[in-house]
Amino acid sequence: MSSNTMNDADLTAQRFSCLLAEDDEVSQEIIAYFIGSLGFIDLEVVSDGRDALNRSMARKFDLLIFDREMPFIHGDKLIRHLHASNNVNSDTPAILLSASTGPEIIELGANCNADATLSKPLNQGQFLAAVRRLLQPEL
Repeated sequence: MSSNTMNDADLTAQRFSCLLAEDDEVSQEIIAYFIGSLGFIDLEVVSDGRDALNRSMARKFDLLIFDREMPFIHGDKLIRHLHASNNVNSDTPAILLSASTGPEIIELGANCNADATLSKPLNQGQFLAAVRRLLQPEL
């Protein structure tokens, strides 16, 4: 392991806050389980894009996880808006989740400046690796 790489013991030295915007309750439960397995992230869950925008404009988070297809505002548009505007989460890393599995998912993530783009159903190892990678610069 390189000296630049943090392990979970290093990450657990502090708590992180994460906003999950996902309208599917099963996906919410799966992601909450994955995040909970790490033990150092406080997860706040909303079920639509409007609530995600309101929460992310009012409070600083360490990580944003947005589903692409949500009621009111899609996750890719939220990420694009937050990263382009002057708000408390303009520099917060963001993961875009999508049911798309083809090459279009890479384009979706690139177009909204997502820091990671993952296809559903989520692979736990890939998901947690992305979360760790995006939280590591905070340390």
